[in-house]
Amino acid sequence: MSRVNQDRWLLLGWLAAVVFISQLHDPLLLGVLLLAVFVLHGPGLGAAFKRVLAAVALVNISISLGFAVTAALDERPWMDFVLRLNFRVLLLALLTLWVSRRLRLERALDFSSGLQFLVVLVQGQIQALLRLATDLRFGFASRNPTALGLGGRLNGAGRQAAALMEKAELHAESLTQGMQSRGFFDEHDR
Repeated sequence: MSRVNQDRWLLLGWLAAVVFISQLHDPLLLGVLLLAVFVLHGPGLGAAFKRVLAAVALVNISISLGFAVTAALDERPWMDFVLRLNFRVLLLALLTLWVSRRLRLERALDFSSGLQFLVVLVQGQIQALLRLATDLRFGFASRNPTALGLGGRLNGAGRQAAALMEKAELHAESLTQGMQSRGFFDEHDR
């Protein structure tokens, strides 16, 4: 099987898994699938799990606590919902991380030049923003040789987020203008 076909099958398998997992409501079955994804990750599980927790922990904890408190006040059961929510999110996030490390999206979408073009644009945008975020982080560290308190760090993070949003908006605007000048949208509007 060619690498293109492998990428396409991996993408289709991931999409099918996302739909399947989204339809599961049994916390026990979701937990078993989560253990299977742990095994799938193999030796890199620790780093992957830390990365996923950093991405989803704040939102999941907030939603879980909010639901648990509301349900407890209404004297309704809440444990199944909280387990289902957290297992499903962790399962989808870990599976997506595993697939993203093995999938070349531009090869999987080689049947559509328009989709490939959009993937390349998005990848370019991501790389530009990662570079900017790294530069901002280094600049922030060099201007603050001593450790700042939480307020100072939050202020710096807010400024970095604003700069990233501004850069993303300007970059998207210039890309859109370039695509319009080359007739990209005219061809796809028909």
